[in-house]
Amino acid sequence: MKKAVLLLISILGIVTSTQGQILIPEQQYDSLYTIHPYDISSKGDVVYRKIFGDLSSQYFLKITKKNFQLPQLDPSGSAIVFYTDTLLIAGDSKEKALYLINPINQKIDTIKQVPFFKLYKENNLLVFSKEVNTNYLINIVDLKSKQKHIAINKISTWEELGNTLIFTIDNQVSLFDLKSGEFTYLNHLNQNTRIEKILYHKNKELIAVIYKDQSKVKLTIYNTKGKLLKTLALPTQQEGFELIVNQISFITDQYLCLSYNQKTNVNIDDSEIELWYTKKPFYTKNIHQKPNTIGVLNLKNNYLNMLNSTKNNTTKTYEDSKYYVQYNPDLYNDKTTKSPFIKLTVKHLEKPNFQVTLDSIPAHHFILSDQHDGIFYFKDKNWYFHNLLSNQTSNLTQHLDDDFYTVSNFVGQGPKNRIFISAKDNKTLYVSGTKNIYVIKDLPTKLIPITNANSDTQYSISSYNKFRFVKNISNQSIDQLDDTHGVLLEYTSNDNQTQALELLINDKATLLTKGDFKIDNIIYTNHQVLYNKTKQNTPPSLHCFNLKNNTEKLIIDTSDQLNDYLWSKTEIIHYQSNNKEQKGVLYYPAEYDPSKKYPLIVDIYEKKFKSSYTYLPPTYKNSEGVNYNLWTQHGYFVLSPDIDNYGGNPGSIALETTLKAVEKVTELQSIDSANIGLIGHSFGGFEVGYIIARTNLFKTAISGAGVHNAISEYLSVKKNWRMYGFQRFENQIFKINNKLQDDIQTYSDITNVINLSNVSTPVLLWTGFLDTNVSALQSFEYFTGLKRLNKKAMLLNFKKEDHVLLDPSNQKKLTLYILDWFDYHLKGIDKHWIEL
Repeated sequence: MKKAVLLLISILGIVTSTQGQILIPEQQYDSLYTIHPYDISSKGDVVYRKIFGDLSSQYFLKITKKNFQLPQLDPSGSAIVFYTDTLLIAGDSKEKALYLINPINQKIDTIKQVPFFKLYKENNLLVFSKEVNTNYLINIVDLKSKQKHIAINKISTWEELGNTLIFTIDNQVSLFDLKSGEFTYLNHLNQNTRIEKILYHKNKELIAVIYKDQSKVKLTIYNTKGKLLKTLALPTQQEGFELIVNQISFITDQYLCLSYNQKTNVNIDDSEIELWYTKKPFYTKNIHQKPNTIGVLNLKNNYLNMLNSTKNNTTKTYEDSKYYVQYNPDLYNDKTTKSPFIKLTVKHLEKPNFQVTLDSIPAHHFILSDQHDGIFYFKDKNWYFHNLLSNQTSNLTQHLDDDFYTVSNFVGQGPKNRIFISAKDNKTLYVSGTKNIYVIKDLPTKLIPITNANSDTQYSISSYNKFRFVKNISNQSIDQLDDTHGVLLEYTSNDNQTQALELLINDKATLLTKGDFKIDNIIYTNHQVLYNKTKQNTPPSLHCFNLKNNTEKLIIDTSDQLNDYLWSKTEIIHYQSNNKEQKGVLYYPAEYDPSKKYPLIVDIYEKKFKSSYTYLPPTYKNSEGVNYNLWTQHGYFVLSPDIDNYGGNPGSIALETTLKAVEKVTELQSIDSANIGLIGHSFGGFEVGYIIARTNLFKTAISGAGVHNAISEYLSVKKNWRMYGFQRFENQIFKINNKLQDDIQTYSDITNVINLSNVSTPVLLWTGFLDTNVSALQSFEYFTGLKRLNKKAMLLNFKKEDHVLLDPSNQKKLTLYILDWFDYHLKGIDKHWIEL
């Protein structure tokens, strides 16, 4: 008897065929759950949420070994936070309820009609809003003294400026000092004024009230104590331009940015007409939209300096910067990248003769830094710094043994991450490489590593850190990293099989956890770090690392919900494709018997290995109809192979890689090579259409929301994404790296509707009719072509859905349709709705 060929595998999960274990009954699917932590008290009580298979959820409070069920909260609009070990505060904005919970005796006090609350723990204050007619009553409660203050606000939330809360209604502005507990009122506004806008300067803690007084637009500036610092009338007319009041903003405490529209006598309703230009980046413009210009008002001498913006010249000012920039966004626009090169001119508000020009730098990958008197920008896979005082440029990363770029499916090549500015000192910069994390301190010509990755690891700044966003009038953002209490770092082995979490405080890293699992849902508070650990076939377990004694503790283990059931095991497979080492994950049938044969489902996209560590219980509520653990419960092997689309012809790469992966796993005798199904969504849907036109290996296939006419998709317009279709093909997810006209052979080869004559595989198509990512017409064209050639195909058109399905009832229908389709073709089970 021929021996089965051994796979190059690493066992990730183990299931034992214990006597008495059964497959999970379908009625139990909805009761299986995952968990998500929210907060932890100083003594270790934990608030968490169970998310069930039917997408419902319930919040719980875990006290020592007991679990206490909390009030039903809407997860999309809830907030839960510990004030002390004896008071837990929970709010539900959807139900407009605030709950005060005592974890000791589980007593709950409920306050209704509360759409928003915030706890100011350092000040012992709970602030919440209550609806009163068309306004909101703001309640400020001292949780220690029980003293209560009341304010009125026109909306349910409020502004914060340092330690001051700001409330407005009609022409009244009131300030509340969180430290002193006292109110101050801005009494300089009379009853006839109408507030148009309120500006805030965060760093200097200034408040500017813009209001109309008869025919004039006036501005008054106060500090957070309510002291009037300045009053002036704003210039509403300037050289044929008129002031746009709602676009006024602070630049510094000394300068305001004023925007002006050109006055015109044209009075035409053109809201339904757009004007598009071939020579401009993607945007639409009303035909009679007025051009605008920018002026800078000096608050010391009331001098207005117009910055000479023109029709073809963009001018941008930046918050807390006396530098400003000007450039022509269309000068070097190649119409394919979302970050075209620009010729950037930097000027200074206080130095009329100051001007520095940088040629050919990316429009969206530069940071203007007042602290360093220079510009950081990313170009040609490296970070650069240009010193505006010396007019010298330094390449910061070329001599480092690291890579600093990545290739995104949506924006093409760019930096691995933005540069983060320290919130602690507002000067230190964090720079991410592929291997290590670096800081820039006093000298912006040198990157100092703060991690020490070896050849097998890759560090990254965890997305679970707290970030702050500082926006300027151009709506670009500079990310601030809140490193006040340290920085969470994650690292992964190059094969993605080992992950770890560290906390960096004062240049010293503490290892919190490490192993063959995924780490997510991280919360850092009260000298403790909460996080989930999970694998492909292992439900999450909640752990806590105590920074006081450097110990890790298991809080909740959810794997016991599977104790009575048969469960899948997984294996990592390795295979060669295109002269590269590739890997994938093979899921075994839950009721696996090595003496039997089972059908195989192959799910494809691009690189899926890292995301495959995410655990998903068997459920019928799936936005793409895909659920590996559901399929294994129904007796299928499931293969999720990596496809490394390195550029060129994405279809041929997908074909070769998929065939190599299937060839490797079918060395396992338990896989029935005569009953293999193929499935993919979006880019994976395109890959499915390409593959089944070139091989009969697959007995059936399913393509969801795929691109099947590359030529029409290349020429499409994605208004919601503010991009053209050709951008995806030339330098984004398809990575063809050529224009249609320069490589018609490749574009024709990947246009699946041209190659339908070669398709003999029965195929199920599905699409959302309202898809803004890949038009439903792509699936319609493919189906129509199959119909004309009398091929075996069916199509599911979800009339009110987009690229993925959001309606839970439709998610269930799609999941069932997909399972039915595979059962019909791979198991021979009759399904009444399938007619081919």
